Amino acid sequence: MEIDQEEIASLDHLDIDTVAALYNEAKHVEDDAIAYRRQIGAEIARRMAVADTFGGRATGRTDQHKITVQFDSTVKIDNLEQLKASIPEAVFNNLVKTKYEASASYLKYLRGNEPDMYAAIAQYVTSKPRSPQIEIAAA
Repeated sequence: MEIDQEEIASLDHLDIDTVAALYNEAKHVEDDAIAYRRQIGAEIARRMAVADTFGGRATGRTDQHKITVQFDSTVKIDNLEQLKASIPEAVFNNLVKTKYEASASYLKYLRGNEPDMYAAIAQYVTSKPRSPQIEIAAA
C-alpha cells in the first residue's frame, strides 16, 4: 500500500472510521518494513561475522559505506537469591545493577489524593510521554 503523504498531513476532513482504517493499513506497512529491516540487519551482521553475545561489535568499510554492527543484550537473572548466596558479595554487587523507577500509578494517586505530598515529590521526577498504544478491531 502506498501512503499518500498529503492525505496524512490533513486528516481533519476524514471521519474516525477512515482514520482508524488508515492507522491499521499504516501499521501493517510498518510491521512489514520492520521485519524486512531486521532481515537485512541479520544478513549484514552475518557477513561481518558479529556474534550476538553480550555486546559483540564490528566495524568495516566498503567502497561506499562504513558499517558498524553492535549487539547489545539484555541479561536477566533467573534466581537472584540463589545467585547471591552462591558467589562473593563483591562479585554480586558488581554484577547486579539496581534501577529505581517511580510508580506512575502511585504518582497519579498522590496527585489526586495527596497534592502536598505530590508537590514535594514532583520536583524530583521527570516524565517522558510514550507513544499512545492503539488497538483497532472490527466492531
